[in-house]
Parts: sequence; C-alpha cells; structure tokens
Amino acid sequence: MTDAELHHAISTVIHRYSRAMDDRDWGLMDDAFTPDAVADFGGYAIEGRAAIVKFVRGAIECCERTQHQNSNIEIERDGDVVRARCKVAAWHTGKGATQGQIYLALATYDDEFVRTPAGWRMRRRAERTHIDVWLDGSRPGDLAAFFAAAFAPSS
Repeated sequence: MTDAELHHAISTVIHRYSRAMDDRDWGLMDDAFTPDAVADFGGYAIEGRAAIVKFVRGAIECCERTQHQNSNIEIERDGDVVRARCKVAAWHTGKGATQGQIYLALATYDDEFVRTPAGWRMRRRAERTHIDVWLDGSRPGDLAAFFAAAFAPSS
C-alpha cells in the first residue's frame, strides 16, 4: 500500500465516523472502530465500540442537526499500526429546550488505527476540544466589529 493509498484509507475511516454522526447512521461506527476500541472524549474514557457508540449517539441525538468537518489529516505508519491526527470543526444546533442555540467545537482527534480483515479501524481515539463557541442563533455576529482592530489605520 502506497503512502497515498494509506492516507486515503485512514481519511475515509475518519470521514465515515463524522458521516455516521451527521446522518445518525450508527451502523457506520462498525466501519470506524474495532470492537475493543478505547476512546477519551475530553476526560470521558469509554471502552468498547458498543459503549463508544452509545455515548456518541446520546451526545448527537440531543441536537437537531450536526455537521462535522475534518481537515489537516496527518498520519504516521509503524508496521500495522497507524497514528493519525486531524482537526475537526463540529457544529451542533440545539433542539427542545436548547432550540436556537448553536455550539461549535474546534478540536483535534488523535487516533491509533490497526489493520483488520475488514480494513483499517480505530483502536484508540482521543478528542481534545481547544475552542468552545456558543452562538445565539437569533442574530448574526458583526464581523466588521470583530475584526475592526485588524483594519484600523495604524498610527
């Protein structure tokens, strides 16, 4: 497998995980994790694919909609183990009591993949959120005011 093919294979699994959440297609998680996977979601340590899916599903189904965008995927191979790091922007819109609220998490996934008979799967995932943004969905932000200092005349 070439480096490009490996990068594509790992990226596909990362994207499939995000698609599973955004489409609420929990069966796709079987194509993302090994059965004995371990995940750390910002201090919530979870063992086993079934428990990981249950946790993720609970977090996602409290949202009306989500959109997860993955980028900057870097991989490093060591035999049949691949370590990957990627950035994620995860948008969440509330429902019920949180209707109208929008939450954006800017995070990093650090993953360990292993080759299985079914292809590459995550054996470990650590998610670290670096920036939490809460938006009031009833009014847009003012970009001109936000970036005013950047465009102010210099003295």
